[in-house]
Amino acid sequence: MLIRELLKGNGQGLDQRKMERAVSAELRRLKLAGEKLEGTDKKKFLMMLDTELAGAVGAALQFCALQKLMEDRDKAMAHEKGEALQRMAAGMMALGGTMGELFALGLSKLPLLSSRFGPSLVAKAEWLGLGGRVVGFIGAMVMAGWDFYHAYKENQKGNAGMAFLYGTSAIFGVGLAVAMWLGFTGFGLILLGILIVIAVAIEYFKNNKVQDWLERCLWGTAKNAERYKTLEEEMAEFKKATS
Repeated sequence: MLIRELLKGNGQGLDQRKMERAVSAELRRLKLAGEKLEGTDKKKFLMMLDTELAGAVGAALQFCALQKLMEDRDKAMAHEKGEALQRMAAGMMALGGTMGELFALGLSKLPLLSSRFGPSLVAKAEWLGLGGRVVGFIGAMVMAGWDFYHAYKENQKGNAGMAFLYGTSAIFGVGLAVAMWLGFTGFGLILLGILIVIAVAIEYFKNNKVQDWLERCLWGTAKNAERYKTLEEEMAEFKKATS
């Protein structure tokens, strides 16, 4: 198309083969010089769509995980309330961070679709994306911190299996935090999927609420500081454990 227009506009009997070679050479020179060629914006646009897809799937998984965390908060026994609240808050932060990044990607894509949207949108997108990464990183690190704590406690009890599960969850949690900081991609989505599988295994193998109550009741094996202080507290926790 370009060569035909040049020949037509020139109005002289130029050799088409020579013109093709000259144009090809010039296009190669522009590419080496880093000039924007046709299709650059399209490739960038498609790459953004891939990132958005990974982020959208990750947000859906995080939303499902948040529902479980909220349920755990509502059913938490006295000794679990602090952790349940922090994990729920961390889940909200992780989801909020991913959503922030998705909005940032949407904003940064607008200048590619219309020349009416200028650099101000790109600047806002950069700040929103940075905020999303910071919030997501903090949320993921809170989760990993609690997993490290439980890995230590289970190891002290001699429960190697649960210590391994919690420790593995903590390590992958740190990896997810780094992925959130760098920007949610397919790699972060894989880590999130692995963490969900590990969380299911932990839920299956960990003590149930009745076992936790037995450890903390009057004749339990827990340390004195971790046992129920009064009969009223013991009975109230028993009702929660059996409800």
